[in-house]
Amino acid sequence: MEKIKRKSRHGAIILAYASTYDVIRDYITKYNLKSFKGNVKGIISGSEMLFDHTREVLEKFFNCKVVSRYSNQENGVLGQDDDINNGFYINEANYYIEIFDMNDNKPID
Repeated sequence: MEKIKRKSRHGAIILAYASTYDVIRDYITKYNLKSFKGNVKGIISGSEMLFDHTREVLEKFFNCKVVSRYSNQENGVLGQDDDINNGFYINEANYYIEIFDMNDNKPID
């Protein structure tokens, strides 16, 4: 936590895999930490599913918004979560995405 505090003194966005945030969540919980004294402006999770409990703990501890992205190294950001509807916005500016029926292998409307 001290390294994050030091690196964020001018403001920072943290970007990491969701599983990394699970480890940070466990650390915060294990040591009953209440709030972060650094300058983290936001947290972005990518590549893996971000659990709701992890998001809640991080938002409370770092006092900032946590955003989950559906992304990978090869394709970039395919979508970003919609915290109101518990879904994802598709990145229509950069991708054309089709969703297929699992039984018919045909695009669904």
